Amino acid sequence: MRRQLLVKDVKIFLRDVSQWSQLLLLLALMLIYLYNFRVLDLGRIPYMSGFVKNVYAFVNLAMAGFVLSTVAVRFVFPAVSAEGAAFWIIRTSPISLRDFLWSKFWTGLVPVLVLTEILTIAGNELLGVDPFLKAMAAVAIIFMSFALVGLAIGMGARYPRFESDPTQVAGSYGGVAFMIQAVLFVIVMIVLLGWPASIYLFQRVRRFPMRTSQELLIVGCFSSAAILSITVWLTSMRSGVQALNKMSD
Repeated sequence: MRRQLLVKDVKIFLRDVSQWSQLLLLLALMLIYLYNFRVLDLGRIPYMSGFVKNVYAFVNLAMAGFVLSTVAVRFVFPAVSAEGAAFWIIRTSPISLRDFLWSKFWTGLVPVLVLTEILTIAGNELLGVDPFLKAMAAVAIIFMSFALVGLAIGMGARYPRFESDPTQVAGSYGGVAFMIQAVLFVIVMIVLLGWPASIYLFQRVRRFPMRTSQELLIVGCFSSAAILSITVWLTSMRSGVQALNKMSD
């Protein structure tokens, strides 16, 4: 049954020209964004180019997080509302609302994760940043994708608008509330990742060994970022399922 739901969602998306045409526009903007990194000439500041590149790595991660939030509010948040009047069929079908909502999550997660992962990895490759930052950013995007897609699906289930089209749903009160929480989440993640990463890079440039306290700080910050992402993801999905169950009572 879950497989049939996934197939249904993909077919509905492909049949809606307004949906995938806007996605193509977003892809074009991403190519322009990456091209700007390609032509960025940091060689003009040779003594600072390495430092600036690593700073831009965090800028790239933050921008990928904001792109992720924007894509989620436009294409993932309206996923439940997109059922429209046909939602009553889901409510009366043998499938549970939990399975229904999780199918929406996996349908939204895969393209969003692939899109932002490509943006992050390609941007860092073009910048030539430190390998440690490349790996950290790639892993961070995975956690951020799970958290933000889960937040979008959960809040979309809590604030559905079955009578509106996806663009109106994205601009509704629920969509604005999602964007505020998503931006705050991205900022907190950048702080949790940027602080320990800067300590690591500073020690590496000075060629000083890492102290035990610094290693514990790095592990603590990275662990906190992972725990925060998982908490946002699972809590949002749980609240979305509860909202749909209350709606069907």
